[in-house]
Amino acid sequence: MQKVGKLDTQVNGQSIQPVSSSAQITEMTAVQDHTKRNNTTRKQEVKASVQELASRATSRVKAVAAEKITPPNSAYQFEVSWRG
Repeated sequence: MQKVGKLDTQVNGQSIQPVSSSAQITEMTAVQDHTKRNNTTRKQEVKASVQELASRATSRVKAVAAEKITPPNSAYQFEVSWRG
């Protein structure tokens, strides 16, 4: 049974002490800072992977386009290719 005015409490046989609100705020701030750093790191990783994927796609498109596109031999061929 808990006495009035007693600062510690028993939970499952373990003594717990009250925590000041300033300590709680400090801990919450630390957790928020850690979360922000993790989110920033994750965003940077995603950005890097998206850039790598875009770079590979661009390389593939260039390779395929180089195979399929041939320069025209005459003005007529140029005109026909330009019109689509």
